[in-house]
Amino acid sequence: MKVGDPKCISQIRSNSYRIKALENFSYHIVGAEKGIGVREKSKSICELLDHPDQLEEERAKAKQIRSKLTGMSTGSTAYPLGEFL
Repeated sequence: MKVGDPKCISQIRSNSYRIKALENFSYHIVGAEKGIGVREKSKSICELLDHPDQLEEERAKAKQIRSKLTGMSTGSTAYPLGEFL
């Protein structure tokens, strides 16, 4: 939602009832409840869908971060490998 095409938001909105249903998701494994991550993610998605201004802010932040990281590459490091050997 934060970095996808704006058209994807309309698709997510049209299926928001499915996402909302995941707010009650529960998964137990060996006596431990493991569904908290799904419930939290569902809740955060629904909150963003309910507040379009907040969603646009999050999209702008993600775009800014993405543009900062675009110039970085694995080949460019501050310390050449020879300095560590």
